[in-house]
Amino acid sequence: MKPLILITGPVATRSGYGSHARDLVRSIVSMDKFDIKINSMKWGNCPMNALDDKNPNDKIVLDRIIYENTLQRQPEIHIQISVPNEFTPIAKYNIGITAGIENTAPKAEWIQGMNKMDLNIVPSKFVKEIFQRVTYEEINEQTKEKSGELKLNKPIEVLFEGLDTSIYKKTNQIPADIKAEIDEVRDEQINLTDETIFGIIQWCYRKYDFSDDGRDFNEYVCENIIEENEEQD
Repeated sequence: MKPLILITGPVATRSGYGSHARDLVRSIVSMDKFDIKINSMKWGNCPMNALDDKNPNDKIVLDRIIYENTLQRQPEIHIQISVPNEFTPIAKYNIGITAGIENTAPKAEWIQGMNKMDLNIVPSKFVKEIFQRVTYEEINEQTKEKSGELKLNKPIEVLFEGLDTSIYKKTNQIPADIKAEIDEVRDEQINLTDETIFGIIQWCYRKYDFSDDGRDFNEYVCENIIEENEEQD
């Protein structure tokens, strides 16, 4: 009998966490070492239509989603891809995967969530260091005096989410109307923050109904907007 893995994450959503979760599922399936079940989560208001049952690559994921609490035994491993305050240890060994947050003070609830897991995985050294060095005072509600400290006391590792050059390639196959709109934004020489760039990408995905196969569009944005903006700075 293969070890049972439960993967909890927004696998059906059009979101960064959703894409990450799908990649993880497909990678573990390719190992052919585990019995894999998936607990599909919502992700805010993101559409849950990222999976196509006619696409063999998506069917790998769809066939493993459980729609009711149908686990026959406790999983050997639980992998959860979400924000840390949602982490839930339900297996013999529990792994939390999160993008973290690009600031210097994650919420105390996030530290509490990560301390529930046996291992935490983040995408960068910066995020790891932030989680490792933040400390909160614990206050006794009755005496209002310090009763202890809250800090990360569980293992944390970095798994870099890099560019897969077997998928992401330079291309000129961008629809002309999208290219014209992006060029118009670039020509205005606005101050492009990460939030602005993310907004442009999400707007185009919604307007033109891109799926995960729209990776060429992301590549175009990175090469034609981000790089030029950095050069101007």
